[in-house]
Amino acid sequence: MKTTTTLAAMLLTTILVAPLAKAETDVDVDPMASAGHWRGIDGQALPFATHGQVLEFLRTAEVVDSVEIKGSLNRPLKLTLEKDGVRAHAIFRTVNVERDEMRHVREHARGFRDSYVFEVAAYELSRLLDLDNVPPAVLRKIGREKGSVQLWVEQAMGVQERMEQGIDPRHEKLWLFQKQNMVVFDNLIYNFDRNPGNILIDASGKVWFVDHTRSFKKLPVLSNRAQMKVLERRFWNRLCDLDAEAVREQLDPYLDGRQIEALLARQRKIVKTIKRRIAEYGEQAILFEFVSTPA
Repeated sequence: MKTTTTLAAMLLTTILVAPLAKAETDVDVDPMASAGHWRGIDGQALPFATHGQVLEFLRTAEVVDSVEIKGSLNRPLKLTLEKDGVRAHAIFRTVNVERDEMRHVREHARGFRDSYVFEVAAYELSRLLDLDNVPPAVLRKIGREKGSVQLWVEQAMGVQERMEQGIDPRHEKLWLFQKQNMVVFDNLIYNFDRNPGNILIDASGKVWFVDHTRSFKKLPVLSNRAQMKVLERRFWNRLCDLDAEAVREQLDPYLDGRQIEALLARQRKIVKTIKRRIAEYGEQAILFEFVSTPA
């Protein structure tokens, strides 16, 4: 299978200043191969065949241990969950802060809300888009605290930690393409807080998008339009076909009406932007596909 050497090289330089016409966009590694194969404490695949099964585990498993995650601003807990002999780690977030303005963040952070609820909203939206890079998450009350419980990504390292160890993901082809999906997803949910500390890469090279508590602002604008250069064809198709009523129904427990309508407005703007790029450069330069290498 041919790889996308031309496109990848361009991604390395300011993330695609301008795409090359007729660039090959098949990537011969499949980051979706781990879909449904979530890892337990020992690194082995958890015995869950569906998202429903892992969500039920997150909602009902007993908390047998909890440890505060050091260095995290909102003091989340790393939980050890157990049910029917299955053990797994999860992260429990309880942050729920709303302010008119935050002086230490950028201007568009006015109307700021930092909430655990958005972790579940981001996960549910990713499922509607068939984008399997957001770990499963549920709302749950533990003791007296309400929060989100999200499956821990085992055998993974944050981009910040990798770079501190001299492992630069910018030179890894699989990272380059998954990052482009992440840029589009962040524009969709208005996540202005993406940084190397909340991007994980697991042992297979799969990129996981985590920490969305500052997303879903009520602004119908794109936070980072300039970085949207290319994206996966499957993701593009689901984005174009995203049903507004399905979004309203799925996200109603987590977002208010203005947040949902702003999200739908951003979806329309993303589609318009990518269509314009396709018209200018051609589909093959803008849309890529993950293709498994034959055995």
